[in-house]
Amino acid sequence: MNPIAHRLTISVLALASVGVTEAATTRPLTTRPTGPASRPAVARPAKPVAKPAESPAVAAAVAAISLTYDEWAKKPDELPSEGTYFGEHADAALTQDDVIAALGKRWAGDAVKDAYIKWQVLSAVSGMFDGKNAVEALRLYHKPPAIPMRVGSRTGEAQKFQQALQRFDRNDRERVLSETNSGLEQAIAQWRAQADPILRYRSALYARIPTGYETFMAGLADALGRAQAGVDPKSHFDAVANSIRSWAAGGANAGQVSQIVRVLTALQREPGAEVLTGLKWNGDKNRYEWEWKNTEIERKMLENLVSELGPKGGGR
Repeated sequence: MNPIAHRLTISVLALASVGVTEAATTRPLTTRPTGPASRPAVARPAKPVAKPAESPAVAAAVAAISLTYDEWAKKPDELPSEGTYFGEHADAALTQDDVIAALGKRWAGDAVKDAYIKWQVLSAVSGMFDGKNAVEALRLYHKPPAIPMRVGSRTGEAQKFQQALQRFDRNDRERVLSETNSGLEQAIAQWRAQADPILRYRSALYARIPTGYETFMAGLADALGRAQAGVDPKSHFDAVANSIRSWAAGGANAGQVSQIVRVLTALQREPGAEVLTGLKWNGDKNRYEWEWKNTEIERKMLENLVSELGPKGGGR
């Protein structure tokens, strides 16, 4: 089985067992849904539209993309921001109907591979979906593949992480720090290989849905979902925020702007995930300490956007 085609079984607490007198218990890294259907509430998506028969061009592309994924998965590296398949294999006969039909299908049992395939299929659409395809794209965006929870999440594990610190060998600090931090980097890289194709697909789909109130609401919920899965939400939030600014400046409905401001205000109270970034030695306190970061949507970014929306949105 492909090494990233199943659940990760690397535990940060197990990695932390290097240089200790008692090995930590290994537990599987679990995933939880973090799709845009979570907080904040989004407008109810339209009912699905009828899908055309499968395009032979799509079927051939999927077969080729599937092989590309299998090769990439053997030694994952950083993915480009956009899929490249149809940029290199242009097909003028391929329609938006064909692409939407492909996005509505399940091409692989592995959700990561399925997302990778759909991300590449989206490269056939150079602009925005239109008409009924835009409606269907938004419906699909409301039900994306779940983001795997970032390895090393502190949620529910604070006591175990603290206990692990007490078992480190204080007389071999250099080795403990080196091996623990190296092991953590490897675990994060494995998590990335699981998360990146899903994140690329979600971002590429969002970028092809026409801007508007419902799109923004779904995009903001997606930003929160990413943050709570331990993913830095800044790049996605920036894309949504820039679209909101342009939309609001173009004479948007005042009631809709006000509702978005209320959601932005509510997001300031939503936590992200507290995730492990490394192990250090605190010489002043003569002890090991974990280093953490929080992946919440930065409060300042939210406040700035509220302010920029102006009196129409109640920002000032």
